[in-house]
Amino acid sequence: MILKKIALIISLCLGLISQGQISLLQKAKSHKVIDSCIFYAERFIDNCEARKDTLSWIDGNIFLANRYVLKSKYTKAEKLIEKSLELARKKNDKKRERILYLELADKYNYEDDNVKALELYLKAYSLFEKANENKEFLKCIIDLAEFNRKIRVYNDAIAYIRKGFNLYRQAKIIDTISLIRLNNRLAAIMIETSRVDSSIHYSNIAIYLSKKTNNKYSEAVSLNEKGYAFKNSARPDSAIICYQEAERIWGGLGADREMLSAMNNLGMLYSDYNYPKKLIFQIYSKMIDTVSLKKINYPLLDVYSTLNKEYRIIGDTNKAFMYQKKYYEAKMEVLKNMYDVGITDIKEKYENDKIKKDFSQVSSDLKESRIILEQKKHENLIIYTSITILLFLILFVIYLLYKLYNSNKTLKQKNTEKDILIQEIHHRVKNNLQFVSSLMNMQINSIDNSNETQSLNDASRRIKAMALVHEMLYNQNEVQGVNIKQYLIELVDSINELVNSTSIPIKFNVNVDTIYFDVQKTVAVGMITSELISNSIKYAFTKTVNPAITVLLTHDASKAVYSIHDNGGGYLETNEERKKLGMRLVNIFSRQLKGEYTFENLNGYKYTITFKF
Repeated sequence: MILKKIALIISLCLGLISQGQISLLQKAKSHKVIDSCIFYAERFIDNCEARKDTLSWIDGNIFLANRYVLKSKYTKAEKLIEKSLELARKKNDKKRERILYLELADKYNYEDDNVKALELYLKAYSLFEKANENKEFLKCIIDLAEFNRKIRVYNDAIAYIRKGFNLYRQAKIIDTISLIRLNNRLAAIMIETSRVDSSIHYSNIAIYLSKKTNNKYSEAVSLNEKGYAFKNSARPDSAIICYQEAERIWGGLGADREMLSAMNNLGMLYSDYNYPKKLIFQIYSKMIDTVSLKKINYPLLDVYSTLNKEYRIIGDTNKAFMYQKKYYEAKMEVLKNMYDVGITDIKEKYENDKIKKDFSQVSSDLKESRIILEQKKHENLIIYTSITILLFLILFVIYLLYKLYNSNKTLKQKNTEKDILIQEIHHRVKNNLQFVSSLMNMQINSIDNSNETQSLNDASRRIKAMALVHEMLYNQNEVQGVNIKQYLIELVDSINELVNSTSIPIKFNVNVDTIYFDVQKTVAVGMITSELISNSIKYAFTKTVNPAITVLLTHDASKAVYSIHDNGGGYLETNEERKKLGMRLVNIFSRQLKGEYTFENLNGYKYTITFKF
């Protein structure tokens, strides 16, 4: 009886301890002030570590790393995420591993390391896409939309936002925070694409939902975006109210980096609309003091640049020179950090190469050992067979039957694995090509030279033509090849969207038989189509009233006839034109199809090729 009472007391104590752990994390999550969140989360993690509660420890680290990022404590956040990733892999906890990749991407995004952020976002996206975790997948989609907005790839940003709204509705997700973020990020995209009224509309929705759920952080984000919309629509007084309220809320929450962003927006508004210099100097002095006092990792390049300009306007050359010097010092610090990261990456690559070399040597030794072992087995088999012919015959027949059974079973398994691996290869090739295309888009947005931009756009278009092949092979799951009809329809739409910057209303007549081509032929046809249609869009219709392009593909049992015909002004074929990259590519891929092709000026420009398939 006494033992039963003792056991009951112990179980009650353990229950109270567990309840105390949960309440600590609940306190951390429910607190509005970020510093308080961090305080309770750190206590929760310490207690989990003492109790060896691994999964709760990882959950606490995910929450705490997110708050560290908001406070610009990037090194602390990265250490927590790396430790948690290592433990999640040991526990084979795939869900938490995916969430941690997303948190690490957010951290790199806050640090403006766009390449690493994009790589991790796409990795997380690929993993969430295969898992049935709609809420986390939605967060990943919104993060990718925000990332593309940040690097000014607005078409991709809008596409991700649409996908997010569709997932929210179709999966019936009940998560107001995600709905707030969808509306808020859409508002940001609208203002940057000069749709001010739409931006204000979506910001108002986000503010309403934030107030309804008492989500102060999200409310401040929307107020900041709304202030930007008011500024761009020449309503500075309304913008000032929004910026000041966002600054007040973020300051109260301890979100220092965001508070500084709102202050910077307010200072730039004062400068752009020629408000009294006193207001500009006050707000920027406050920002500089805050960064110095709290040691916040916030770039002051805009601040120093604006102060340099304002002091030059009022004729104070000493202070103008001082802030110009500070601007260049801050710029050099940014470049130094980038250089340090590059050095670290080189060292890591060297270490990885060394590990690979050692692994290769060990694998070679193991292979040699296997060969020796097989030789010994063979010798033993000869000895056993010499003992008795009858036993050998029986065992040999059984062995053959068993070998045949295993071979058939293995062959069936290998065939299944081969199909899965081929699909995965196509998926990865598609993702890698999209990653390269995104990097090129980032480069396009960062240069002003129209010739370089045109060259990069052409390269991006060609990459997308190849990526579409692998995307269709992955999505269609067609073992016989690519449906060339569906491929050409999607390719023509993509080329028109990418190349037709002047929005010429071109009519496309795509009349294609349903045929399945292998990857090599599909890429060749796609590259020819990409070059010829883009050339027609750019040059053929300068004097054409109703421009049209006809794409025709017919076939019989042995050959296919493919043609592209526009009704433009025709084409003057000279040696200089033949040497251009586009026509060289058409020539290369036509010869790759092993067909006979012609160019004609027939009420426009017409290309025809006949080839076996």
